[in-house]
Amino acid sequence: LMFPRFGYTTAAWDPPKPPGRNLDRVGKVLTTAIGFSLSAVTNTEPNFGGVTGLTAMYYDAGQGELLIRNAGEDKHGFAVCTRCGFAMSEEKRRKASGPPPALPKDFREHASVFSTKMNTRCWGRSLSSEPVLRHKVLAARETTDVLILDWPNDAGEGPLSSLGRALVLAGARLLEIDSREIGRELKPRSAEEFTILLHDTVPGGAGHCFELFKRGREWLEEARRVLWVTANHNNACDKACLECLLDFGGQFNAHLLERKGALDLLE
Repeated sequence: LMFPRFGYTTAAWDPPKPPGRNLDRVGKVLTTAIGFSLSAVTNTEPNFGGVTGLTAMYYDAGQGELLIRNAGEDKHGFAVCTRCGFAMSEEKRRKASGPPPALPKDFREHASVFSTKMNTRCWGRSLSSEPVLRHKVLAARETTDVLILDWPNDAGEGPLSSLGRALVLAGARLLEIDSREIGRELKPRSAEEFTILLHDTVPGGAGHCFELFKRGREWLEEARRVLWVTANHNNACDKACLECLLDFGGQFNAHLLERKGALDLLE
């Protein structure tokens, strides 16, 4: 894992684009909760929202940490220029022995991220060695407010992930905020069991998770309304649709959505 001291930046030669146009996602960002312990929990509520066996554990921003990482397009890590920090996904896996694979196409020709001219080179062809780090997983640590919901009965990844998405959308409605201000992940409880992990996406926390923790039953009932919508919708929608769980913020995890499974779990 590689943790840049001063964070990440886009290139000066790659100006901002209008929203929703030519969206380019490189790899997949994974979020994992680290540093959590029962002794560090700020508030715990058993039978949360009146659901027998459902335990809610709230951690304020000083009690836990999230690990955020990206292993690149093909999960082989990134090649990183040590002169400017430019990075590209590695195209081939690194072998345990032998020479490293070729650099990603066009990597040697890249312009410095600090240059406004894309047709320049960051380093010349006459260098005795190439200033590049190979196969690095880009990562960051972030402290923020976290709420963990430990569901009482075993549930598959799809229904639990879908219920987590419904809780995010319901929380955004109740708090009148953008749904992207609340993040949702599944935290492994065992090899095949998970808990729902919700967190404020603002570094340091914004208090959203704590407010939802206090609302309990109201929040769960709103999540049911997100999943149910109407009787006609419930009969027609199987996995997810634009009336319930599908939206811009959750589009990249749409393949995990199982609306009916989440509704059954909540019921």
